[in-house]
Amino acid sequence: MIAIDRSVADVRRSRQRFRRAAQAVRLGLIALARRVIAPLARVCTWRGELCAKVEPTDLALPVPSSAAPPSADEMDCAANLARRLQRAAVDVVEVGPDFDESGYAEMFARLQNPRSKLLDLRAVRVVKLSLFEHLVSTWQAPYGTVPQLGILFGYEHWIVLRNVAARRLRPLADQGVVVDTFYAQQAESVPEWFAGGEARHDRLPEVIEWLWTEWQPGGIWPAVLSRTAILIRESADIAAGPEMLVELAAIAGSFGDTEGVEQVAKHASTALAWIGDQATLARCGALRALAVATLARGKTEDGLALLDKAITTAAVLQDPIEEARALAMIGFEALRLGHYACAEDRIRTALALLFTGKPRWLRAMLHHDLARALLEQHKDLDEAELHAAIALRLRESGESEQAGEDIALIAEISARHPPSLRSLCPPPPNQHHEQLIHNSAQGR
Repeated sequence: MIAIDRSVADVRRSRQRFRRAAQAVRLGLIALARRVIAPLARVCTWRGELCAKVEPTDLALPVPSSAAPPSADEMDCAANLARRLQRAAVDVVEVGPDFDESGYAEMFARLQNPRSKLLDLRAVRVVKLSLFEHLVSTWQAPYGTVPQLGILFGYEHWIVLRNVAARRLRPLADQGVVVDTFYAQQAESVPEWFAGGEARHDRLPEVIEWLWTEWQPGGIWPAVLSRTAILIRESADIAAGPEMLVELAAIAGSFGDTEGVEQVAKHASTALAWIGDQATLARCGALRALAVATLARGKTEDGLALLDKAITTAAVLQDPIEEARALAMIGFEALRLGHYACAEDRIRTALALLFTGKPRWLRAMLHHDLARALLEQHKDLDEAELHAAIALRLRESGESEQAGEDIALIAEISARHPPSLRSLCPPPPNQHHEQLIHNSAQGR
């Protein structure tokens, strides 16, 4: 494990990012439990470490239809990096998105001017392997005039190309050039490498945030996630590493296929091995993630046992929200298997733990599933309709997929009502039910 020195400000920023990402991670895991278990309830085909042995070809990245301009923070960071490199006597050679062979000659000439160089390829859409071969074959700078050459990639390019770039650029060492590669989130520490130090991997939380919010994955996504996990294991600090692996598991689960389930299990298991038996929030998350993958393979008993461990861990931590999450997953699995009374019991227990009113998305899911459990048992349909209505009111958007599921459930419940004069002549609104819906939506 590489020890990482962080300033207090860095640690605070990292923790803030984890808190911002936590909601999305937890929601992703629950969504995975709801939507992946049923279609993938079979044993996955394991491919071991195959995805980590991809030999890259020319790598083209997906391009957004309308690329957003850089933010003020990104522009400030870029300007700060340029100033620091200028003070370190390093020239930056930056190329645009459409860079190809037609620009090689001009770029190679700039790289061979005296002084160390940083080749900035972050904006490039397609990185061709011929770039590295042509650079070596045309290198004519006198020995020692370009002491260092750094290559700055976007993260996905770096993950896939760093090893092949290192191999193909190795002959430059005979010309007195020290070569290394970096990814975008490392940019702030690149000047330290030019000054004789090491480029740190202390921005891994930013990598995870980028994977959640900006990454547009293509066919090589398994390799990207697998190699990110290796980077976390090798470089993350002890406190943050398990949390990042749990988030990586949630990202893998969002792909919704057998490869995703495989990676969920792998990253969650690694996190659990890292944590040990210590009761932490990261352990709760890792147990829930591993349970999702286990249930997806059709191993119901083992998956439920993992969720029981998550509940026990949450109880030790005295964290009712974590306990409710695991209960919610048990409730959904019971629904899937047709054990509706068991599902009702677990869901009601989870809702009782959330008496403080948060988080809204979890309460919405629980109310929806409770309505479904009541409906399937042919129990009080008025109560079932009430819970479905509460779920709908709790949704962040009435246009979301989840809101559509609530509306469909309300319609299904209404259709189950036996025909009667009451259905032909609807009574005045039940004020008690209306107040319950209002209070629940307001978090009281």
